Amino acid sequence: APLARKTYSFEPHQQIQLNDVFAALYAGQKDRTNAMAMLRPLPGSTGRIVALATRIDNKTNDTKNLGLRP
Repeated sequence: APLARKTYSFEPHQQIQLNDVFAALYAGQKDRTNAMAMLRPLPGSTGRIVALATRIDNKTNDTKNLGLRP
């Protein structure tokens, strides 16, 4: 079962940036290990979702971009 849900509405070609998805959804529980985020259009909508996540190593501050796929 999901721990939290969040719904966003978009205009065509609109984009948003969420700097810390898990901190926004799980107030007070910022650090997560082996967590999963699911993005999907609402039933009946005609849009598509494209998502990119950036992983940051806490020790070295190295970043890695992860293209999310269906």
